[in-house]
Formats: sequence, C-alpha cells, structure tokens
Amino acid sequence: PDALDRTDGPVPDAEAALRLLGRIGYELDDPGATAAAFQRRWRPARVDGLLDAETRRRIAVLAGSG
Repeated sequence: PDALDRTDGPVPDAEAALRLLGRIGYELDDPGATAAAFQRRWRPARVDGLLDAETRRRIAVLAGSG
C-alpha cells in the first residue's frame, strides 16, 4: 500500500508538524491556511485547516519523518 494510506507510524505534535511543513516548502505565516493547502493536495477528503492526527501523520510521511 501507499505510504500515505498506512495507519501506523509516528504522529508529530502540531508544532512539529508545522516545522515539517516549512521544511518541505510550505509558508508558515498563517498555520490554518498552510494546513488547508496541504490538505487540498494530500488529504482532499478533509480540508478544514486543522492539524488532526491523520494530517500530521501524512505530513511526517511526506517530510521523510514517518
């Protein structure tokens, strides 16, 4: 299965997830907008701008930390 579809793996806290988003090229000026932009691309089933556990896990996988 695709790494993004796995349900195991580390889940960073929100602060760490934001740092990872910055590391992979997202602007961090508006965390909610940043989270929503990530979700639009990588988790379109949920685009609410909140860094829930599944969104944070996907961030970690894409940043190479998961």
